[in-house]
Amino acid sequence: MVKTVSFDETAFQWEHIDKLSHQFKLHLRQIILTVEFTTTLTQDTLIEAIDRSIS
Repeated sequence: MVKTVSFDETAFQWEHIDKLSHQFKLHLRQIILTVEFTTTLTQDTLIEAIDRSIS
């Protein structure tokens, strides 16, 4: 008997990333706290979000 098995590679990759998410968060937080982010824009929502997250 032959069974056709479908494999969703993208889902597999995201499941692996989900398992590592805690490690990502720990390392990214240290980077965000250390790196000084600057911009030439007068209002940059990304920089504002970063500033709020570390305050």
